Amino acid sequence: MNTTTQTPDEAPSPASEPKRGINWFRFWMQMLLAMLAFNIIAGLVTWYFIFPRLHPGQ
Repeated sequence: MNTTTQTPDEAPSPASEPKRGINWFRFWMQMLLAMLAFNIIAGLVTWYFIFPRLHPGQ
């Protein structure tokens, strides 16, 4: 009778798989787009909602 059993040392583990590195170019491009979008929205909110309340006499 030929039975094979895997011991915990022989079992494939997710940690033994090669890790893929982060795509830094894609990461920085996404951060740049997020920053631009945030700054545009923040600028519009500041210009149209905050600045008029600072000068109510006009």
